[in-house]
This record gives sequence, structure tokens and C-alpha cells, in this order.
Amino acid sequence: MAKKNRVTPLFLTSVDARDIDTDTWTSFSSAGTEAPCFKFTIFNDTSSNVFISFNGEDEHMFLAYGDRFTIDLQEYASPNGKVSQLKKGTVIYISGNPSQNEEYVYLSGYYN
Repeated sequence: MAKKNRVTPLFLTSVDARDIDTDTWTSFSSAGTEAPCFKFTIFNDTSSNVFISFNGEDEHMFLAYGDRFTIDLQEYASPNGKVSQLKKGTVIYISGNPSQNEEYVYLSGYYN
């Protein structure tokens, strides 16, 4: 019998744009991702541009307002047949201009 490969979504997390600050990094979750994920999406559903960091110190990615970033890490696994994942507990941070409105930046992903 073939082994089943089940894909499970991460819990959807978000950051309220009113809590975003240009001088500090705000995490989606202080505990980080609950599992090693192979695919994740960050959706900026705000009226401001934001920066994303994977270490809470450096800007790793710029995300314009209304835009999304999706990466399938397994797609870039090298050599073929290896596993490429964002490790469990990875804390993803956001920084940018705060909003006066109730707007959110969302993080979603998948693991198996």
C-alpha cells in the first residue's frame, strides 16, 4: 500500500495594521510557525507598503499594499528529491507605516 502524503494548513495568522510600526518589528506569532512549512503566502490587505523580515533585524522583502507573496519552497529543493521547508518555529516579522484603519496583513501556509 502506498504511503499517504497529507498536506495540512498552518493556522491563519494576521497582524493588525494599527499595530505595525516603522521603528520596530511586529511578529505574526511570537511562537513562530507551528510546523515546518513548504509553502506560505503573505497577503498585505492594507493601504500601506510593508517590509517582511525572517530575523527581526533586516528587511528581507518589500510587499506593496494590496499585494501578496507566495513561495513554494519545495519547488526550489536542490538536488531534486530533497525536502526544502521553512523550519518549525520560524518567526516572521513585519514593519511599515501604521494605519488608522482596521486592516490586516495575513500569513498562511501548508505543511505535511
